[in-house]
Amino acid sequence: MDRARARGISLWLVPEGDTRLRLAALIDRLAARLGTEPLAPHVTLLPGLPGPEDAVLGAASAVASRLPPLLVRL
Repeated sequence: MDRARARGISLWLVPEGDTRLRLAALIDRLAARLGTEPLAPHVTLLPGLPGPEDAVLGAASAVASRLPPLLVRL
Protein backbone atom coordinates (compact mmCIF):
# COMPACT_ATOMS: atom_id res chain seq x y z
CA MET A 1 0.00 0.00 0.00
CA ASP A 2 1.23 3.50 -0.77
CA ARG A 3 1.87 4.99 2.68
CA ALA A 4 1.13 8.49 1.39
CA ARG A 5 -2.43 7.38 0.59
CA ALA A 6 -3.08 5.34 3.74
CA ARG A 7 -5.88 6.80 5.84
CA GLY A 8 -7.27 6.02 9.25
CA ILE A 9 -6.39 3.30 11.71
CA SER A 10 -6.13 -0.38 10.83
CA LEU A 11 -6.72 -3.17 13.33
CA TRP A 12 -4.47 -6.19 12.91
CA LEU A 13 -4.54 -9.73 14.21
CA VAL A 14 -0.92 -10.53 15.10
CA PRO A 15 0.39 -14.05 15.73
CA GLU A 16 2.29 -14.81 18.93
CA GLY A 17 5.30 -16.86 19.92
CA ASP A 18 6.95 -19.33 17.57
CA THR A 19 4.38 -18.74 14.83
CA ARG A 20 5.21 -15.04 14.78
CA LEU A 21 8.96 -15.78 14.64
CA ARG A 22 8.60 -18.30 11.79
CA LEU A 23 6.36 -15.99 9.75
CA ALA A 24 8.66 -13.00 10.34
CA ALA A 25 11.66 -15.02 9.11
CA LEU A 26 9.76 -16.10 5.99
CA ILE A 27 8.61 -12.53 5.29
CA ASP A 28 12.18 -11.24 5.77
CA ARG A 29 13.56 -13.80 3.29
CA LEU A 30 10.88 -13.03 0.70
CA ALA A 31 11.32 -9.27 1.10
CA ALA A 32 15.09 -9.60 0.60
CA ARG A 33 14.61 -11.76 -2.48
CA LEU A 34 12.02 -9.40 -3.98
CA GLY A 35 13.78 -6.18 -2.96
CA THR A 36 10.93 -4.89 -0.82
CA GLU A 37 10.60 -3.76 2.78
CA PRO A 38 9.67 -6.50 5.27
CA LEU A 39 6.51 -6.07 7.27
CA ALA A 40 5.22 -7.48 10.54
CA PRO A 41 3.30 -10.76 10.29
CA HIS A 42 -0.39 -9.91 10.56
CA VAL A 43 -3.87 -10.29 9.16
CA THR A 44 -5.67 -6.98 8.65
CA LEU A 45 -8.98 -7.22 10.50
CA LEU A 46 -10.36 -3.75 9.72
CA PRO A 47 -8.55 -1.16 7.59
CA GLY A 48 -8.98 2.61 7.50
CA LEU A 49 -11.07 3.23 10.60
CA PRO A 50 -11.73 6.93 11.20
CA GLY A 51 -11.38 8.67 14.52
CA PRO A 52 -8.85 9.37 17.20
CA GLU A 53 -6.56 6.41 17.93
CA ASP A 54 -7.48 6.24 21.62
CA ALA A 55 -11.21 6.01 20.81
CA VAL A 56 -10.71 3.29 18.19
CA LEU A 57 -8.40 1.27 20.44
CA GLY A 58 -10.75 1.68 23.40
CA ALA A 59 -13.73 0.42 21.41
CA ALA A 60 -11.70 -2.46 19.94
CA SER A 61 -10.42 -3.46 23.39
CA ALA A 62 -13.95 -3.42 24.81
CA VAL A 63 -15.21 -5.72 22.04
CA ALA A 64 -12.16 -8.01 22.20
CA SER A 65 -12.52 -8.46 25.96
CA ARG A 66 -15.91 -10.07 25.38
CA LEU A 67 -14.76 -12.50 22.68
CA PRO A 68 -12.96 -15.85 23.00
CA PRO A 69 -9.47 -16.17 21.47
CA LEU A 70 -9.50 -16.60 17.71
CA LEU A 71 -7.58 -19.41 16.05
CA VAL A 72 -6.51 -18.66 12.47
CA ARG A 73 -5.02 -21.50 10.41
CA LEU A 74 -2.97 -20.56 7.38
